[in-house]
Amino acid sequence: MADDGLTPEERSRLDRFAGAFDRMSASEYALFAVDGRDASTREAVRAASAMLGHGARDVAVRSAVVAFSEAAAQAYDRRLNIPNAFMLYQVLPGLPDDRVRFFASLERAVVGLILWDALDDAHLGALLGPWAETVERAGIG
Repeated sequence: MADDGLTPEERSRLDRFAGAFDRMSASEYALFAVDGRDASTREAVRAASAMLGHGARDVAVRSAVVAFSEAAAQAYDRRLNIPNAFMLYQVLPGLPDDRVRFFASLERAVVGLILWDALDDAHLGALLGPWAETVERAGIG
């Protein structure tokens, strides 16, 4: 594997999370659409941003976030459209605000997975938010 700016441990965590993420249905995404404007989450984001700084490390993290976001966007697109839906409530698209919150929580979780070893428990918990159970199911931690 080419050097992508992530350590083997960070890459391993992301790979395990990706496996759990890929098994999710896009209909579950709304469960992860949390606000993220609470004080503890804002503080955790500030701490993570300070750790990342700018440069190659930041680029590597952004690339990982983009990869997960693109996978999620494709999952949204694969959902059946309304005329082809048998069980309508399972395929209706989320509200735009829900999607924004979902992608923001996914980004925070990916950053948390990468910075896992550097973050204190409170900041890590705030970044993982609703993804903590998925992370645990993936065998991370």
